[in-house]
Amino acid sequence: MRICIAGLGGVGGYFGGRLAAAYSASSEHEICFLCRGEHMESIQKKGLKVTTPHESFIAHPHIISDCPQEIGLVDVIFFAVKGYDLPSLAKSVYPLCHDKTLLIPLGNGVDNVDILQKEKLTGIPFNGCVYISAYIESPGVIRQVGGSCKMVVGPLDRDIEKHLPFENMMKNAGILFELVKDIDRAVWTKFIFMSPMAIVTTLKAENFGTVLSAKTSRDLVVDLMKEICYLAKKRNVALPDDAVAKALAQAESFPPHTRSSMELDASKGRSTELETFVGAVVRLAQDEGISLPVYERVYEELLKM
Repeated sequence: MRICIAGLGGVGGYFGGRLAAAYSASSEHEICFLCRGEHMESIQKKGLKVTTPHESFIAHPHIISDCPQEIGLVDVIFFAVKGYDLPSLAKSVYPLCHDKTLLIPLGNGVDNVDILQKEKLTGIPFNGCVYISAYIESPGVIRQVGGSCKMVVGPLDRDIEKHLPFENMMKNAGILFELVKDIDRAVWTKFIFMSPMAIVTTLKAENFGTVLSAKTSRDLVVDLMKEICYLAKKRNVALPDDAVAKALAQAESFPPHTRSSMELDASKGRSTELETFVGAVVRLAQDEGISLPVYERVYEELLKM
């Protein structure tokens, strides 16, 4: 199989590094990196260095380029970029796609599939989510600092049997990997936790512990979680009855000093995933003909910040 990791940030760098390290000498599988700038140049010269709390290794992809035409047709594309970069990436990958290419977004949003489908890319639509904390430490260097490093993916048509060779390839690379029929459930379950915590920590400019220990901000987190569950139900996503309780428990399991990526980006004046975590929810609700008053209110507040 020819695998392209499109985007070599923390997520793409970690999983791409695992794949490249496992299959660098393989004649059966070919690992390609689509990235750019100093990061690409450093990897071309020295390889991609991945450092975890347990090990450090250097991986060499078969191909690394900032030009999709140079990479050519592939069997799998992992879209490993932030939500605000996904539309432009999707517009650029036509040269990579054939009718059996697996199209797998790994970002935090619940609208990733919608974004890809707008481009009418040739291939088999998947969805996916990852559980990892990693970042670019310097050009050519990825540091993984937290999370289980698990990847969960699944085809939208729920037919996983024909993709078992792909699952085996991922697992044989030493990746904690799960191929599931109901991928929407996994994606939305993660989002129930991530979106409200991103919103409230950013609004308050506070860490997890401070947000969850104050009644007003904690109640806001819960109200947002409930609205996501309502939207998911309208979109026929089967979430458990205790989804909110589990999401809240997950938030409480993090060290109190934890900061969300959106709050961190906002504090440093960088682009944030506001549209991924908030705007997309408001728009999806409008598409379903429902109102989410709490999301609508916080969206307006965050747009003014």
